[in-house]
Parts: sequence; C-alpha cells; structure tokens
Amino acid sequence: MPEDEFKYTSGSSQFEIIYSISKQYPHKTKHVVYNKPYLVPDKNSKLPTNNKKEKNKKQSSEFQRVDRSLRRAKSEIQDIVLCNKFDMFATFTFNGDEKNSKKFGYTVHDRQDPSELKRVMSNWLKSQQKTHGKFDYIIVPEYHKDGKSVHFHALLNGYSGLLADSGLKDKGQIIWNVSSYKAGHSTIKIIHQTTDDIGRLGSYVTKYITKDMPLFAGKKRYWCSRGFDRPIKTHNSLIPPVDLFTNIYRTEFYTIYEFPNWMPLPLDKIDQQPLVH
Repeated sequence: MPEDEFKYTSGSSQFEIIYSISKQYPHKTKHVVYNKPYLVPDKNSKLPTNNKKEKNKKQSSEFQRVDRSLRRAKSEIQDIVLCNKFDMFATFTFNGDEKNSKKFGYTVHDRQDPSELKRVMSNWLKSQQKTHGKFDYIIVPEYHKDGKSVHFHALLNGYSGLLADSGLKDKGQIIWNVSSYKAGHSTIKIIHQTTDDIGRLGSYVTKYITKDMPLFAGKKRYWCSRGFDRPIKTHNSLIPPVDLFTNIYRTEFYTIYEFPNWMPLPLDKIDQQPLVH
C-alpha cells in the first residue's frame, strides 16, 4: 500500500490513518488489525469534527468511558508483564481493628480509603527499597467480599526482604509472609516463570481489573514502579500471512494475530501490504 494512503490532510492539519498496530515483545509479536481504520492527528492538528459528532461525544455513556478505561489498563499491564520478569505474586491486606494491632502488632488504617492505603503501601515500598535496594512492582487494588474494604494484589521482582514460612501451602508450594510488612496480613508465592507462564501471569493479574474495582487518585486502576521495558509499537507494519500465526482473537472492532518471534519467517512469506479489512 503506498505511503500516501496512510496520510490524511484536512486544511492545514495532517493525520495518520491507522489500519493496524503491532507490538513486539521479547517472545512474540502481536498485530491488532482494526475493522474500521481511525485517524491520529499530529501534535499540531485536531481531528475534524462537526456539531453533531461533538454532541454525540459529550453524550457518551459512563459505561463506554469505563469500558475504554478497563481495556486500556489491561493492555498496559499485559505489556509490562510480557516485557519484564517477575518472581513473586503478593497479596497485602490492611488492618482496621485495634484488637489485631495488639495481637499481631499491626498498625491500624482506614481499609475503605484506597488513597490512604496507597500512601501506607508507598511508605513501606520506599523503606524496603532503602534497606534492600530497588525492586519492581505492579499493584492492583481489589475490594474484599464486603464490597468496601480494600486489599492489594502485586507482582514483584527482585525483592530481597525477609520472608517467613506461613505454615500453609498451595498446590504443594509454600506460602510466605513478608516479615517487615506490619500494616496487615501479607502472602507471597514464588513465581517460577517460564515462557509458557508469561501470558497466563498477565491474565491472572488483569482479572482484578473490573468496572467495580476501587480506584487510586486520578482514577488510576493500577500502580507500578518506573523503568519497565515496554513493547516496540509500530503502526501499519508489514504483517505475515494469517496461516503463520499461532493465535487469532476476533472481536467486534478488531482482530488480534499473534506470531512467535522464535519462528523463522522466510522473506518470500512476507506480504508487501498491511492486512486490512
């Protein structure tokens, strides 16, 4: 397809027509092909609109906005998990009862305030990194069964703080407690991550990304450390033939094709046009 077909001009504004987006991860490449192309303006342009479209945009339902937010958060977490290593899955709860404070030495917190709990967690993370060195994390909040109290799920990598055997096991695997965590109860499972486990690990975390989940300040659905690798993202890339892909997922708006990076691709198998509908 000629390069000019990826461009659209309206007056003095320039846009790129997006037919597909490709993300290259360490172990695979994912191609998202849209059923209907869309426009991306350059930094000095605005999308062409009319009053009717603008009115419809303002009337966009809360359901649609939440749905977009959920998909974006899940995609971002999957990108991080697929491009980085994690060696622990953790759950952190928060104590709200003075009795537990006396019995277990826990501090007391408002378990229904995600922002307050994030502050408590942030202080613990900073103290642990100061003591044990930098480690990576992704944290996702979830409500307890009461629908009000909040706890955190987390993926960690490189945490070297002291762990204590809880005396419990899950499928033969020891469940650990984090000795330095005094804001509530904690559990750790060691992740023996293989290539086959990477995709499942991302799915395991994103299952907590739901429309009813608690939100951090700024309506954030997750919280992570800095410095994570991200996939190489390109628009309208050359896409191999469909019969070379290992997984294909179809939705109402797009189709996802997955291609393993370790599979050699003969040059004569490459199409010279993007795959479009």
